[in-house]
Amino acid sequence: TETTPKGSSSKVTVPELPGHAIGTISDKEHVARVSEGNRREAIIPINKSKRSRQLYDMTGKLMGLSSAGVSVTFSPTIQVPVQGSVSPGDKREIEKIVGKQLKTQYNRMLTDFKRVNMRGH
Repeated sequence: TETTPKGSSSKVTVPELPGHAIGTISDKEHVARVSEGNRREAIIPINKSKRSRQLYDMTGKLMGLSSAGVSVTFSPTIQVPVQGSVSPGDKREIEKIVGKQLKTQYNRMLTDFKRVNMRGH
C-alpha cells in the first residue's frame, strides 16, 4: 500500500500487515496493525506481572466490567428419599457418597469457570 506521510511529498510503500480487530491470543512474534479504524484495542501480556494485571483491570473497566473480584456460589439442595428407618452406619455411608459426588461436581464447575474466565485463581 502506498501512502504519503503528512508534511511530505514522497510516497512510502507500507507492507500489508495482519490486524487483530476481532481479537486474538498469540504466542508467535510478529508485526501487526493495532487499533484498526482508530478503535481502542488492548494489548496485554499473559503473565503474572503487575502491569499485566493493571491492563487487564483497565480493559475490564473500559468494557463496563467490574474488577471487584468474582464470587461463585455453589449451594446444592440434596434430597435423599428413604423408606423405613436408616441405621447410623447407613447414614454415614450416604453422607460420604453424596459428599464425594458434590466435591467432584464443585471441582468440575470451578475448573470450567476458570477456563471460561481465563483467570486461573
